[in-house]
Amino acid sequence: LSRLRRPTPQLSLDPRFSRRHGPGEAVSSPSPEVFEQRVARLPSPQSRCLHLPGQFSPSARDARWLRPARPGLDPKTQALVFQQLEIDHYVGSPVLLPAPGAPEAVPILRAFGVTDAGVSVCCHVHGFAPYFYVPAPTGFGPEHLGDLQRELNSAVSREQRGGRELKGPAVLGVELCTRESMYGYVGRGPSPFLRVTLALPRLVAPARRLLESGIRLPGLGSPSFQPYEANVDFEIRFMVDADIVGCNWLELPAEKYQLRTEGKATLCQLEADVLWSDVVSHPPEGPWQQIAPLRVLSFDIECAGRKGIFPEPERDPVIQICSVGLRWGEPEPFLRLALTLRPCAPILGAQVLSFEREEDLLQAWASFVRTMDPDVITGYNIQNFDLPYLISRAQTLKVITAAAGPWGRAGCSATPPPPPRPLPVLLREHKLRSYTLNAVSFHFLGEQKEDVQHSIITDLQNGNDQSRRRLAVYCLKDAFLPLRLLERLMVLVNAVEMARVTGVPLGYLLTRGQQVKVVSQLLRQVSLGPCRDTYLFLLSPYSALDCPPPRGSAALIRASHPWVPSVPYPQVPQVLASMPNPKVTSSGFHS
Repeated sequence: LSRLRRPTPQLSLDPRFSRRHGPGEAVSSPSPEVFEQRVARLPSPQSRCLHLPGQFSPSARDARWLRPARPGLDPKTQALVFQQLEIDHYVGSPVLLPAPGAPEAVPILRAFGVTDAGVSVCCHVHGFAPYFYVPAPTGFGPEHLGDLQRELNSAVSREQRGGRELKGPAVLGVELCTRESMYGYVGRGPSPFLRVTLALPRLVAPARRLLESGIRLPGLGSPSFQPYEANVDFEIRFMVDADIVGCNWLELPAEKYQLRTEGKATLCQLEADVLWSDVVSHPPEGPWQQIAPLRVLSFDIECAGRKGIFPEPERDPVIQICSVGLRWGEPEPFLRLALTLRPCAPILGAQVLSFEREEDLLQAWASFVRTMDPDVITGYNIQNFDLPYLISRAQTLKVITAAAGPWGRAGCSATPPPPPRPLPVLLREHKLRSYTLNAVSFHFLGEQKEDVQHSIITDLQNGNDQSRRRLAVYCLKDAFLPLRLLERLMVLVNAVEMARVTGVPLGYLLTRGQQVKVVSQLLRQVSLGPCRDTYLFLLSPYSALDCPPPRGSAALIRASHPWVPSVPYPQVPQVLASMPNPKVTSSGFHS
């Protein structure tokens, strides 16, 4: 962590705040002028204060908003290396080497990331299909594979008759293989299993249900099949099979990928298409343990509410949006922007853009976010207030671009990923008397917000340029303090390392529970060792993860390696958390 954590900048000019204060030390609140002096002293180009009577124009953009220029990459001679931050999938047409008779709609995985130079990347991964296992019934042989595939394909196609995406076979293949279940382990050795491969991830559920109810097979009647690993997410299945963990570095070798110059689906600087078998995954060890120069955006909004009534997006306008940008690894923020409704006096060290119409204000901030293209969007409680308020307000005003979303990676129609925020970490890991931004900043940073009461925000907005300047300084500090907390509490570093240890995408840590982390680690552990190409242990059936193992049987993981002990199934999560691994780095991080 000492190599990953960058030093917290000491920006205070007041000698009382020139050192860090511990959580228990009593400190006084700095005067309101201290933060303005900090902003003025930060390195930045000449401050600007523009009043735009109409819509946001490209001439108002600052060069610092942009990412580094796109490099001249030659796919034939140069590899593309980037740190992936998020992996999802969509359904589209096959691009790379579509086989004759292949379905017209296939699942395509997307890996979003950043290169070590700060260039944004979207990698479209092709050729991976969802699958699960079922035990072969007694008397089942290779001669029954074709019959089972045809019957299952017909049954699934009948259920999906109204689906627009399915324009080909639903079942791509049924293979006979040898596996062993870790659930209810009795030491009988491997047994025959069937691997069922489907065309789309959404077809797994109906195929599982049909197999459980029974499929008619010539000579075997209508046997029912108990599915195994049918509840594994498509992204997790791909990451396990490709040996990819969360937030690790991926490499697309030369001559193995194609760059998109036309028909780009996102706003990333580089878009590439590659087969999943050609992706090289680097374990997060040594030089591959570093974190790319991520662009972190923290923002805060102010609303002109009515006296004694909490702001409502259907009635109360957004009057200011302040943003602070930081490149991870640099000591100071590189961007400080205040968007205000009606003219505002200049703020030294910050850019101030004023608008006469609220619609123009919202459009300008959406355009700014798409131009900056942040990797991480953060703030204090923005998931519960700021983001929903902005979207609802844009919908009320019928501002289509701002309402659809300013998210630079996947375009306007994409749903934003949940941002890493200090507040959930504080609620989970720290017991404080109050969790307001003012109290938390005083506890951890020895700082407090500017002295502006919520009851006078509307009065300051209706005042003059100087009163709106005071409100803008207040809003800027509310955007700056979450960045300091994000760094002091190491929220981003801990999230990246947790994604690497558990092997799940970064977004799963913010939206999913604990079970997906355990399943990901179990899948990786049962796939280890020389038996990988001969037989594997399978996780429990679909419903077994939610129920205890049967009485009288011990569910074990065989000790096929010295570091994989045989343990009862209920104790597997605790054992995995403390299990030594040969891929543990010198700094203690699991690969």
